[in-house]
Order: sequence, then C-alpha cells, then structure tokens
Amino acid sequence: MQEVQIGVLGLGTIGAELVYIIQSNAKRVENEYGIRLSIKKVFVRDLTKKRNVDVKGLTLTNRIEDILEDEEISVIAECIGGNGSGQTLDYVKQALQKGKTVIMSSKKTLALYGPELLWMAKENQVMIQYDATVGGGIPIAKILENCFYGERVKKVSGIVNATSNFICSKMLEEKQDYHTALAQAQACGYAENDPSDDVDGYDALYKAVILSMFCFEKYFDPRKVTPKSIRVIGLFDMQVASELGYSIKPIFSIEDQGESLQYHVGPCLVKADSILGKINDNHNIIIVNGELTRHLAFFGQGAGKEPTASAMFDDILNALICQRKPMSGEGPIPAFEQLDERYTQYYMHLAVPDTLGVMAAVTKVLSDTGLNIDKLVTKDKVNDFYDVVVFTSKAEGSRVEEQLTKALEEVGVRLVTLLPILSS
Repeated sequence: MQEVQIGVLGLGTIGAELVYIIQSNAKRVENEYGIRLSIKKVFVRDLTKKRNVDVKGLTLTNRIEDILEDEEISVIAECIGGNGSGQTLDYVKQALQKGKTVIMSSKKTLALYGPELLWMAKENQVMIQYDATVGGGIPIAKILENCFYGERVKKVSGIVNATSNFICSKMLEEKQDYHTALAQAQACGYAENDPSDDVDGYDALYKAVILSMFCFEKYFDPRKVTPKSIRVIGLFDMQVASELGYSIKPIFSIEDQGESLQYHVGPCLVKADSILGKINDNHNIIIVNGELTRHLAFFGQGAGKEPTASAMFDDILNALICQRKPMSGEGPIPAFEQLDERYTQYYMHLAVPDTLGVMAAVTKVLSDTGLNIDKLVTKDKVNDFYDVVVFTSKAEGSRVEEQLTKALEEVGVRLVTLLPILSS
C-alpha cells in the first residue's frame, strides 16, 4: 500500500472543498489504486478564523515551514489563489526545491511565472499539475498531455471565464443590466466581491497564457496584453446583436502563426447558432484546432468550488499514477515577443446627433480608418441622438478604437461600444 501525505495550502472555498473530496474518496482510492491518501497538515493565515468546514481531525498551522519542511509530505495542494501571487510563487518554488509535487490552483501565478516553475519542476524531477487553473471541470491538461502526438495544434479558443459568460447570459436571457447580472453571479458564488479579474478579462488572459505554453510551447508575458472588459457591454448591445442573429460572448483566441501569435481576449460577437453562441450560464468551452483533427471542442462547468476542487483531486491522482509528457528544451521557455491583435470585422454602437450631413461624416471617418459599412441599423432617437449600429465588412487591421473614438468625436459622434465580430 502506497502511503501519500498531502499538505494543503489554504482553507478557503476551494481548499475546504478539496479537503472534503479527499476525505470522501479516500477509501475508494485505497481500494481501486492501492494508494492511501491522508491530509497531514493545512496551512492557514489565521488559526482563530471561523470556517464553513469541519476542521475536526485536521492539523492546522499558520507556519508555512511546518508543511514545506515536513519530509513526509510529498504532495502540496496550492489553494491560495492568485491575489498574493508573489507569496504563492515563493511557496511553490520552495515546495519544488524540496522535491514535492505541486497541484496548482492559481492561474495568475502560473501565467506570470510558468516557464520558471516548469523548469524548476523538471530540474527537481517532480511535477506541477495545472488542470484546475484552466477550464474548471474540463480536463484540458490531460487532453493536451495525452493527445496531439502526431500533429501540431494551430489554434486554441473558446470561453474560459464562466463568471463573465454567466453575466452575459443573464443580460441577454433575462434582459438584466450589467450590474444586476453581476449581483446575481455574486449571489450564486460565481463572482468574487471584487470581480475585476473576471469581468475585465484578466482571468481569461492568464488561462490563455497557460494554454499557449502547453499547446504551442510558446510563452507570452500577460503584462504585455490588455484584455477588453465586459463592463463596456450595454443591454442595448445585447438586444441588438440578438436581433441580428448574434450573441455577445467573452471569447479568448490564441493562434500560432509561426513567427507571431495572434490573440483576442474579451467580448465579441459570434453567430447565435454557432457552438460558441450556445454556451450559456457558468459553462466553459475550449476548442482545440489541430492540423489533422480540425476542431475538437471540450465543454464543462467552469465556475464554482466543485469543478475546481474536483480538477485538483484528479490532478493529485494523475500525479501519483501517470507520468507527465515532458516539455522540450534545455531551459525555461523564453518569452515570445511577437504578439499580434488583429480583427477583420467590427460591431459599432454610435450615438449620432440629429444633424444634417453627420452620417456622411461618419462614413468618411470609417473609410479613412480602412473600414467599409456592411450593414447599418438606426434605432429610435433619444434626447436628440440616434442609436446607430454599424457592422463593418472585412478589413485587415489592428485595433482601431482609439483612432475611431477621436475621429468620431471631431464630427460630434460618440463611439458607445466597439466589439470585434468572430467570423469563424
């Protein structure tokens, strides 16, 4: 019988659920795999804090050394999260240096310092398991590790922030404004009190960085990319997009062009009857495009303590039973510098004054920016301004929001919303 002592870092929502899953499944794991799992110690910052979990039988400590220096503990489950990513990094590095396998939950720490941590794990002949950092209940790490041996992954895309997707779904389905939908997400436990990382796109960005590392073995620094926030989306945008056969979804896309990585992180319009357009509520989808297999889509629940803790539990067993496919190379993955954010179509919501000749001026601004009008919809006039929606036709180019905003303001028009349109 293999005895495995586990140290858990953090006893918040995810840590408490992981403890419950380990304890509930211990006998089954022992019978099926011949592995006796036990939680030896749990690191918490405040020993006096009241918790929503039964701590009877658990050894709690507020000294990280009690876990990191315990030679009997061979597996560390990191449930601290990314808000203190510097401290999380320090704990994970110490664990790897001491020869302990690390199960990660902090996507921010892995996205910011992934190459360094992966190389440190390789040097110390231990593993980092990361399935809980991306996709919630979708076992994307195991898919990437055990598939695509005979071909190259060209693109990975989808919806990986279930909180934002839940908010967008409620805005469309229940005609809620952003703030009402956010409050509902928080009441369901899908959004934090400070939802910035989720709604402003940084959570999805960190996951995109991690997927780029494992799909393409190309790492890019997330600090060099600014995602777009779903805060810019109004209920008007949701309704008009729906009328025209589209849904607004929080999409990420990373495509390996060889010399460059083309990316998008943030809300965009997708066809309502497409697979992305049908993913609602707190669900995720990750689509992997291979040279031979084409489109492979993986769907699952994304937000909530159960999917994340379940993924961590699977990672523990995977680390003990299976072997990870090693990253290639003789050192840490170097940062990939050639990043290219390019869109071919745009949705624009304009506030246009009731002034003679103003639409001709708008047309000229778009033409000067290299954009042609594919369709134009004018809504009712409110306070001497018309709500005008423009779909541009395909035009290669990078983001033009700053240029458009300035040029439209000069002719008295306000650019309310600018979103890319995903054509494929």
